[in-house]
Amino acid sequence: MIRKIITINEAKCNGCGLCVNACHEGAIGLVDGKAVEQSRLITSVSDAVDAYAEYDKYAAYAKCETLRFVVSNTTEAGILLKEDDDFNARPPVSFPAKLCKFLYERAEHFNYAEDKGLVMLPVELIDDNGIMLKKCVKALAKIWNLGEKFENWLDTACVFTSTLVDRIVTGYPRDEVQSIWEKLGYEDHTVVTAEPFGLWVIESDKDISAELPLPACGLPVIATNWSSQTDFFNEKNGYPALSMAFPWTKG
Repeated sequence: MIRKIITINEAKCNGCGLCVNACHEGAIGLVDGKAVEQSRLITSVSDAVDAYAEYDKYAAYAKCETLRFVVSNTTEAGILLKEDDDFNARPPVSFPAKLCKFLYERAEHFNYAEDKGLVMLPVELIDDNGIMLKKCVKALAKIWNLGEKFENWLDTACVFTSTLVDRIVTGYPRDEVQSIWEKLGYEDHTVVTAEPFGLWVIESDKDISAELPLPACGLPVIATNWSSQTDFFNEKNGYPALSMAFPWTKG
């Protein structure tokens, strides 16, 4: 399916603002009473590190005082226990093994301080991704004999959230990228096409909303301690529905 790029007809725009409120990405705004497309440069990304080619630099982040959140997207096949992963590899092969070693080195460096644990935010598209990731990490901790102290630190200092991202990303807009670069005024080789709608549900037993106040910032994020759909139903927005099958006779 070829994606249709939305364009604004400024001559017909009456400044009602409906398109502004409907755009989840904030890409449309009103200027002098007219709707205009907007581009926003992300400046919060300060570095990119190759864990294989720059292992020492990557590993040094485990000792970073201000590190708190780990967001992962290693696809549905990424959260998998690989029992023959080597702790001494630089780095280990699987993502859970990389994370386990990273957390162990952090715990050792900060002498198992409770306030130096990390919050894991996996977005891999599997059920209970945080629960599965923690199971893999704890299994590797046992296989590698990292000790009960480390296993307890994982439970008390670290938070493994389970999350669900609801947004369709179709990939690199190869046929449109030149026109996109012209509009932006620079070349972005990491650009992707995504649907306007977006939702991120974060499930955690520990309340992290004060540290990560995304819902309070007006972003489409739901923080909960239980992500079953009934958690969001009440007498005002939902009710039980009865589903019944009826025979249908043709003719």
